[in-house]
Amino acid sequence: MQTLHIGNKSHQLLATAQPSPAELYSYSPSKEDELAFAGVLSHNLAMNKVKVDLAGTDAALAMLQSQMASHEQSKQSKQYVHVFCHFSF
Repeated sequence: MQTLHIGNKSHQLLATAQPSPAELYSYSPSKEDELAFAGVLSHNLAMNKVKVDLAGTDAALAMLQSQMASHEQSKQSKQYVHVFCHFSF
């Protein structure tokens, strides 16, 4: 477990090795035909707290959608429909 410090906050990071490392290259618009080797990416970093925080968003979204649908049904049930018929004989 690694710790990332940003300002006065600390975040726990889980570092895992990638099964196959990836090479990183940089590109400059002024040198269109060149890629410059920048390094090797050998590990992934993940924040566990973010995964936990995002887990509740699906449930919250479902509840909000349900509440909005109920509100829309209630609103439609309170609308009046006026039908005017004029018959001439």
